[in-house]
Amino acid sequence: MAKLEQVIKAFEAMEEVQALALSGSKGTGQLIKDDLSDFDLYVYYDVNVPIAKRIASLSPLFQTSSLGNSIYEETDNGDTEEGYFDIMYRSFDWIEHEIDDVWHNCNARTGYTTCFVFNLQHSKILFDKDGRLTALKAEVMKPYPDQLVHSIVEKNWPLIDPKARDLAMEQIRTALKRNDRNSIIHRVATYFASYFDILFAMNRQGHPGEKKLIPYSLQLCRHLPEDFINDMERTYDSIWRPSILDNLTILSNKLGKIIGSGGTLLH
Repeated sequence: MAKLEQVIKAFEAMEEVQALALSGSKGTGQLIKDDLSDFDLYVYYDVNVPIAKRIASLSPLFQTSSLGNSIYEETDNGDTEEGYFDIMYRSFDWIEHEIDDVWHNCNARTGYTTCFVFNLQHSKILFDKDGRLTALKAEVMKPYPDQLVHSIVEKNWPLIDPKARDLAMEQIRTALKRNDRNSIIHRVATYFASYFDILFAMNRQGHPGEKKLIPYSLQLCRHLPEDFINDMERTYDSIWRPSILDNLTILSNKLGKIIGSGGTLLH
């Protein structure tokens, strides 16, 4: 991974960069790996690196590149013979606030509550100039907070409860009646955001994000709903049909049994 080492050295030389971490299965070899994985690098700073400096340092290392992107978060992207690099820039103030709000104060989100916790838990710290990122990672490696499990279930379960007619199920039903496929995709994705947020919380696992959720569920979760794979496949196959409502109801009811059997405190 000579190219990775060159990229690391480029960031080490930037005075603005306080820490650099590698995540994603291609670089760390952890958890779920496939041939399509990128090198996911996370740059932590107090004052961000000027784009001109990034262009001067990184462009020569990539065969093709797109630097200074800001669609979701600020990123640089580059392709090399060793693989594709996805470089994300995060301020220490922001990540520390996010970890404090979720991990310490146990405030839930609507889906993906612990995705940044998971990212940090499974990141390999490449350098950390003052130990700040190392200390933050040590915090999220502590046992999963009981109150966070409760908070995630309490916030997300009403959104996928089949009895809550004004929420996910009713919105999907309306989209089906309109044959509004874009809305169907959006509403079903919203349902699964809350579904998996609960599932990973019940198993005291961080949320791995939007990709490869079924393999992650199988690998990380000790407590899975009965007939999990078959129910999921049947639901995905029915996305354009009214039967998806019945299939989502089955998913919710079986997840509800796990919540009920563990009182939201499964170990």
